[in-house]
Amino acid sequence: MERKQQFSIWYFIGVFLMLIVFQNFFVQQHVETLAYSEFKAALKAGNVIEVTLNDATVTGKLTPDGLSGALPREKASESQRSGKDPGPHVFATVRVNDPSLIQDLEAAKVRFSGQLENKWLATILSWIVPAVIFVALWGFIMKRMGVGGGMMEIGKSKAKVYMEKQTGVTFSDVAGIDEAKAELMEVVEFLKTPGRYRRLGGKIPKGVLLVGAPGTGKTLLGKPSDRDRTSWYFQRYAPYLPAAQELVLFNRSWYNRAGVERVMGFCTEAEYAEFMSSVSNFENMLARSGIKLLKYYLDITKAEQKKRLEDRKTDPLKQWKVSPIDDQAIKYWKQYSAVRNEMLARTHNPMAPWTLVRANDKRRARLNIIKDLLSRLHYADKDERLIRPDPRIVFAYDASNLDNGRLAKQSEIRP
Repeated sequence: MERKQQFSIWYFIGVFLMLIVFQNFFVQQHVETLAYSEFKAALKAGNVIEVTLNDATVTGKLTPDGLSGALPREKASESQRSGKDPGPHVFATVRVNDPSLIQDLEAAKVRFSGQLENKWLATILSWIVPAVIFVALWGFIMKRMGVGGGMMEIGKSKAKVYMEKQTGVTFSDVAGIDEAKAELMEVVEFLKTPGRYRRLGGKIPKGVLLVGAPGTGKTLLGKPSDRDRTSWYFQRYAPYLPAAQELVLFNRSWYNRAGVERVMGFCTEAEYAEFMSSVSNFENMLARSGIKLLKYYLDITKAEQKKRLEDRKTDPLKQWKVSPIDDQAIKYWKQYSAVRNEMLARTHNPMAPWTLVRANDKRRARLNIIKDLLSRLHYADKDERLIRPDPRIVFAYDASNLDNGRLAKQSEIRP
């Protein structure tokens, strides 16, 4: 096992001391502070070389031996013992209201000049340079400790970093991308103009309805990998099954194999036959384990399907929904209807029944699916009157539905 270095407070203490040393010896020049009277005495004694005047201070240089004449004996001795500044001594004193100062400087033939107060550059540099050094040392220490991958990755989830760098899977590789884009646009529109959605009868964005607590979500599986193609078909779905108090909505589902895969030749006849013979056993096993499995089939007419496909081609907000599969929907209409009928008849059972939804009207279909879903769940303060679905829109599957007109004679397969 790789040994990780333990965090130590001495790292921070070391960095802090280095910053102090930098400030004292590299940023700030050593300046001897004089009382104003000491400055005037040095000026009178001829020990002042030059002076710079500003609004609040007087700074300048003293001759090498001028410090002993300007300072008290003990202070001058201490400065000489320290060995600082072998050349002219830099001094500073607070400027007082002294009208004779200029005359005294001229009389002593000392060069003097004025200075505008503008220390912003020095102030900025005195903080930016130490900050840069601190960041560099911090990064070095973190790498030595084996924590993190650099300053740009601070705060990032390690799982997210792994996904970005290791897999290469993009959003375009995810099944259901067209539907996801459309729902995202509805969510954006909802956030821009929430007033349009105040009434319950309004068009509620599907994406907004799916927002919930952790464990609640919509699952869009990626295209099958080479490994997926050689594994048990339901194995891809098993990791996304919910635990207690969780809700997972599969956008389409394992019934892709009974619909689009069968019609478009994406699976073999043997794979289709195996799926149809095992799917009910799989779903019964889920139901016996305590999972409440709800299967909704959204049914639309051929005329409505043609209208939606034409809207996708002409409406700028829907053009990205067009896919090669959509282009084949009308061409293979009879085949889709045939596999729909077979799928409903063979996979409807008491433990995992099908619920049919007449979905020509999207708004009514969505609202009634929500009502039906709520009516099947158990929660506090449940009001049966508000969540009773319209039986003309949502109803249980029966073999007679294929002949009595409640199902479209030819329909797009949308399990």
